[in-house]
Amino acid sequence: MIEWLLLQTELPTFCSRPSQVTVAGGGTAELICPDMSSTILLILLLSAHITGLISEQLLRAAVGGSVLIPCSLHDNRTLSSVYWQEGEQHFFLWDSGKIIQIPNNKYENRAQVFHDKFSSGNISFRLDNISLEDDRKTFFAYIKFDKEKQSEERCRSTLQVSEAKPQLHQAAQSQSSQTGS
Repeated sequence: MIEWLLLQTELPTFCSRPSQVTVAGGGTAELICPDMSSTILLILLLSAHITGLISEQLLRAAVGGSVLIPCSLHDNRTLSSVYWQEGEQHFFLWDSGKIIQIPNNKYENRAQVFHDKFSSGNISFRLDNISLEDDRKTFFAYIKFDKEKQSEERCRSTLQVSEAKPQLHQAAQSQSSQTGS
């Protein structure tokens, strides 16, 4: 998609010769006008979302249930830190192999992060005891690799919560269909 966007651009009169650039995540794109490299860089950065560097999902869950907030890394570099946050509040921090306790963590007894799976690229977590207050909450995962100076966002999931159907009502419907009433 990036190549199509670049190749469909009209050549400005000040362009000299085409060149190739490497696109994040592999592959190459032909740079029509090297003199416009800052514009092209902006397009590539804005399209990082499209190329899979940031995974964004809408997840559905019922009140009282649990939901897996998925996040997978496809990178061989060694992780140095992982943190999850909702809004502006961090609720999980793993740094250099240690879990750091976060004071006033509203997800402390509800979020289970599978830190033993980080080495295989799985930085997902499970949120238990879903409530209506969780509706429209967005969860972000940030990672930092060894020798990197800055964390980068990798996953973003927004939760859509619906009220659970009462179990008693479902059982009554099932029983009446079996008896033919």
